Amino acid sequence: MSRNKTLKAIKEKIDNSSDGYIYFDEFMEIALYSPFGYFNSGEIRSTKRGDFLTSPEVSSYFGKIIHQWIISVSSNKTLDLLELGPGSGSLASSINTEMENKEVNYSFLEKSESAISSLSKAFPQSDIKKSIDELSFTHSDNLVVIGNEILDNIPCSIGLVQDSMWKEKAIQINEGELSYCFVKPRDNVMVWLTDYYKEEKPDYEVEVQIQAELFISNIIKKFNPSNIVLFDYGYLQDERASRPYKSLLRTYKDHHLGPDPLLYPGQTDITYDINFSSLLLALQDIGGYDVQLSTQYEFLYKHGLNNYINELIEKRSSEEGVDLVKTNSDLLGLATISDENGLGGFYTIESTRK
Repeated sequence: MSRNKTLKAIKEKIDNSSDGYIYFDEFMEIALYSPFGYFNSGEIRSTKRGDFLTSPEVSSYFGKIIHQWIISVSSNKTLDLLELGPGSGSLASSINTEMENKEVNYSFLEKSESAISSLSKAFPQSDIKKSIDELSFTHSDNLVVIGNEILDNIPCSIGLVQDSMWKEKAIQINEGELSYCFVKPRDNVMVWLTDYYKEEKPDYEVEVQIQAELFISNIIKKFNPSNIVLFDYGYLQDERASRPYKSLLRTYKDHHLGPDPLLYPGQTDITYDINFSSLLLALQDIGGYDVQLSTQYEFLYKHGLNNYINELIEKRSSEEGVDLVKTNSDLLGLATISDENGLGGFYTIESTRK
């Protein structure tokens, strides 16, 4: 049912377009966030029963370690904590269990109705909003912002080279079905492409993350947070050419890679690798912040990963039965979120107000 309504909304958008097509980011917005889109139909997606798991669902120690980071960057007893795209709320819940000596005002920026419903029950006193403009903070000087795997779901445009010229990927209706077409890039897309590729003409598709960069930029300019930390999968600009894939955009369904985005709009997650070279420059251009890039493993190690591992190993030595199984599971979770060939290889950006 959701696919039919989402598909109808996409086709109506195309029919109402003066050009007879819509750009990929417009398609992605409808497919993911329209009233019957992927994140607004069915259960919360980032759960074992959903379509994918992120670090907070894999291990509660992810939140414990971020709590240690919060302590290291904020000595105030009262702070505002804003989580971007919290989904299941597992990260905030893990952090909250550790917050004994701080008064924390939790706020969430979330577009999924099912996630909002769950968050409202877990954090009944929190502020949950769908847009940046709806948010406000009582202790803005002490605002800390966190976001885990949020940027990769912000709609992107797609550029590619055909006949030595940049084109932008769009979606049209061909014999009643959705299909791709390639059109002249919009001005802002062309500027982004030429800024990062200069005269280079790559033989792969380029995910243009203008909206993701604007999203973070708007949060910084509006709220001037003291600290930001963001985790996501991605690459550095000089790494892209060596990747074996023509496209870094993909779909997920039932914890597996899914089909082409056009086949089941509204029923699959649509995601892409973040260009962290571009994001880093975008944050540096704002000014007023020290920006650091590391891997997730490096961040976790810096803020207590080994301490938790050693504590669990010592604890395990005197356990048996159910307690031993639980400790072994905790150790496996820590190993998973810090594996440099997996989640630990994700990038982390920290921004600290000067």
